Amino acid sequence: MLGKLYHFVAYDVKVKCRIYSTVSTVSVCPWQTAVVQKKMARENGQHYVNLKSMIKYEMENSLLVQKSTSGTKAILLLHRGLEFTCEFLKEMMKEEEEPKLGEIASKIYLSTTGSYQATYLREPFSCVLKMLPTRATLRNRIAKGKEEVEEKVLRLLPEAIKSVTETYDAVQKIYRENNLLDMSSWSQIQSKNAEGGPGGKTDTQ
Repeated sequence: MLGKLYHFVAYDVKVKCRIYSTVSTVSVCPWQTAVVQKKMARENGQHYVNLKSMIKYEMENSLLVQKSTSGTKAILLLHRGLEFTCEFLKEMMKEEEEPKLGEIASKIYLSTTGSYQATYLREPFSCVLKMLPTRATLRNRIAKGKEEVEEKVLRLLPEAIKSVTETYDAVQKIYRENNLLDMSSWSQIQSKNAEGGPGGKTDTQ
C-alpha cells in the first residue's frame, strides 16, 4: 500500500511540476491538464494560452461555473495541491527522523489541500499519510537504492522547491487579484459580471 501511495505522491508532484515549471510572474505556461487542453482545441482556444487571458475570458463570458469543469477551476484545484507538495518535499529532505514523516505529512495535508476537501476524503487520506515510511526509506525508494542518485536528488531538490514556491506565489497572486481563491463565491461573481454585460469590469465584487 505504501508503494502505491508513494507512486501517487510522485505522480502528483510530476504533474504539478509540468504545469507550473514555466509559469512566470506574467503566467505564461503550457497547460498539461486535459481540461485546458480540450478547451484550447476549440475555436476559442486563443484565450487559453496563459493563465491571465484564460481567467479574463472565462470571467467575462460567465464560464467560471458550468456543467463541465472550467479551466479556471481546473488550475485552481491543481494549485491548491502545490502547497502540500512543496512542504512535503521540504520534510523529505531532512536527515532527522523525528517527528515522523507520516505525522508531519498528515498535518501538512490537513492544513493545505485537505482543508478544501470533504470529510469522507480528508480523514482516510490523512490516516494513510501517517503510514508513510521514514524519510530515509522514501528517499531510497525514489533513488531505487542507488546512493549516487539519492545524493543528486538531494542536491536538486532545494532549487526545485524554490522554483515551485515562486510559481505558487505567482499563481496565488493572480487568483487573489481576481477574488477567485474561494470557489463558493464564483456564482455570485459570475452573476454580477453577467449583469454588467459585455465590456463590464471583471474584477467588480
